[in-house]
Amino acid sequence: MYAALGPQADVLSPLVQSWLGKIRLAQEAKQPFNDVGRQCMEFFSGSLGFMWQPEFMQKFVGGPLITPRFKVTIAKAFELVALYGPNLYWQNPARMVKPRKAIGISPELFGALGDPNAMMLFQIAQQSQMQRAAVNNVVSALLNAWLNYTPAEQPGGGLATHASQGITEALTKGRACLWPKPYSMPGSNRVITGCFYDSVDNLLIDPDSTSIHDARWISQTVTAPVWQVERDFQLPPGSLQGYGSYESASRQGEGSNWDPMTSLDRRIGKTFDLMTYQKIYSKGGVGGRLCGNSMVGPSLTQAFDQVVGDYAYIAVAPNVPFILNAPTQRLNMAFDSDVERMFRWPIPYWLDDKWPVTVLDFYTKPNNPWPIAPMAPGLGELTFINVMMSMLMNRIWHTTRLIALGKKSLPPDFETTLKGGGDFVYGKMDQTDDVDKDLRFVELPPIDINAWKMVDEAMVLFDKRTGLSELLYSMNPGGVASRSAEDAATKKQYASIRPEYMANQVSSWMTEAADMEKFCARWFVQPQDLQGFFGPVEQYLWQQYIMGESPEVVVREFRATVAANSTRKPDKYRDVENVNQLLQFFGPIAQMWAQATGNPQSINGVLQKWGSAVEEDVQELLLSPPPPPSPDPAAQQAAELQAQQMQQQLQMAQEQHGQKMQQGSEQHQQKMAQQAQTAQLKLALAAIAGQQKAQQQAQAKSAA
Repeated sequence: MYAALGPQADVLSPLVQSWLGKIRLAQEAKQPFNDVGRQCMEFFSGSLGFMWQPEFMQKFVGGPLITPRFKVTIAKAFELVALYGPNLYWQNPARMVKPRKAIGISPELFGALGDPNAMMLFQIAQQSQMQRAAVNNVVSALLNAWLNYTPAEQPGGGLATHASQGITEALTKGRACLWPKPYSMPGSNRVITGCFYDSVDNLLIDPDSTSIHDARWISQTVTAPVWQVERDFQLPPGSLQGYGSYESASRQGEGSNWDPMTSLDRRIGKTFDLMTYQKIYSKGGVGGRLCGNSMVGPSLTQAFDQVVGDYAYIAVAPNVPFILNAPTQRLNMAFDSDVERMFRWPIPYWLDDKWPVTVLDFYTKPNNPWPIAPMAPGLGELTFINVMMSMLMNRIWHTTRLIALGKKSLPPDFETTLKGGGDFVYGKMDQTDDVDKDLRFVELPPIDINAWKMVDEAMVLFDKRTGLSELLYSMNPGGVASRSAEDAATKKQYASIRPEYMANQVSSWMTEAADMEKFCARWFVQPQDLQGFFGPVEQYLWQQYIMGESPEVVVREFRATVAANSTRKPDKYRDVENVNQLLQFFGPIAQMWAQATGNPQSINGVLQKWGSAVEEDVQELLLSPPPPPSPDPAAQQAAELQAQQMQQQLQMAQEQHGQKMQQGSEQHQQKMAQQAQTAQLKLALAAIAGQQKAQQQAQAKSAA
């Protein structure tokens, strides 16, 4: 037990302060990334004329400029997201779980040919591989079905909404984050898994690392109501009162009008009902090595290393002197197993050498854990474009004004007539011959054409930096149409290099998310959680072959991937063209095969592909398979006899189960219920096998 720590309060306060110091250093190391991301986000979604705010001008332009009358924002950043976003993620990916392929074996590996022992060993090995392959196929099918079910079930718009939010942030700030984790719907105990978006602003990385992969710790910043934090960490109600960091808008509205003590409470922090804390995932232990043995004691540091190990989860908050997931009072009364449970990662992704977050980076920066935002290389040009366009529009407004100079001797009503603004103006003068001498119009100097050329050049440079080519806008480069099909194909090929690369990055991101969710499902989803989606047979198989396997097997032997281009917008024109070529070459072959074998599966597959491409229902066009031959009476009788025997075994198991229930033993009840369910499953499988055997014998008899 850790009661030997004594009754002193906040014994882990040095650890808390050490982690908060690390957090501050991580925030400082991330500041350049934050500055660029904020600037990019302002250009993407900022209000009209945001650039001319004093704070922005001072930070990103180097000082205030002459404020123009017209403040415009050229939405090049929005164009980047609007063009690339739908191209990168159009729909949820088609997830696939595949087992690792077994090695090929031959009889020569077990001895000389003709040796009976070698042949026997070969047959045993071959049978073992076949049995393992059958189990792997069952596991793959179950995980496939689950991973393709959860994206649409996930709250908040499903995986599509969470991934789209992440891609928008990756295109603007440079990185997107998805956190795979289990959850339950309100009022339900059923556990479901999903991948949830959280802003990259809430991610912090070990400042000593050169990439997120070699970091010793990462942190997720969470802001939540104080009562919610107390509930999440199972703390007594009111134990975190006074540790809040912010006052919510709801709390401001509640006490602003009627409570005379609100102002005083606000000054002393009593109204702060939101608090910010850090979820730290460490690969370097609880943190005793960070602050030194002199602050927490060598015995405590050694105890944490032995009990918790290198992989620890720590939750700390500013001004809170204890670790949220291991408060001192609870720690003092804990055994080693309790302490290990307190600091255990909520999801042990470290078993697969992964963090509990998967990130999307389009452009990494060498020796830096923070990537480069796609539009960051063009921020200089974009800032110049916005400043110049505002100034030029201001100049255009000035130069389009009509300035007239007239002699004082002109009639008094002449000035009034000119200012009237009518389409037709008539003025009276004694002598009209000298009107050019009495009235002149001032022509302001024109705008230098080089200013427009420079703006155009800056736009071209920005487009090159970010990949906003004219082909993405369905325009001919330079306004010159392609003179040949080869020239058009070449331009399209090179214009698609960057979008294809970015789409591959998104596909890898979705693959990583699916693989991590697969691990999460193995760890948390129980057979009872499958009710409503899987039947009793699937639930039994899940218990037998997924929950019954070690996490190491599920993690290593089965890898989740996504189908190529399954997230991107379908190219209907390309699909129709490909299917037409398929019909031209393989249609006759499929037709000949169907006529020769009587099996229309191949030609039906071609028809279904064609219907999917042209978006037509071809169900009525599909060919029906020939009726199966009538089974041999003897084989059918044997199958029925075997089914009767299995039914008798099932009845005996049920009778034994009833006897055990009368004895009142819960363990025997569960055991016999499982035996009855297993016998029923075997009965169904035996009946299917008997029917298949009868059909095979009938076919062999008819062929003879």
